[in-house]
Amino acid sequence: MEIMIPFNDWSKERLRAGKKTCTSRRKPYGKIGDTFTVDGSQYVLIDVMQAKLSDIAEHWYSFEGCNSPDEFKQV
Repeated sequence: MEIMIPFNDWSKERLRAGKKTCTSRRKPYGKIGDTFTVDGSQYVLIDVMQAKLSDIAEHWYSFEGCNSPDEFKQV
């Protein structure tokens, strides 16, 4: 199923560069296997999980396209 996930310009730039491989949201936007398109490129959700933002900032910030936990917090 094609879904819509909004991304700001910062995130779009990192998606295009292949640096952003996950995104965190307050609510689920889709299920595993759903697709979404950003600037003409299609992506597939390969996993959906619940996590605390503090855990993402500490452990998974690089998957969000950030260089540090502080950058993740600022974004």
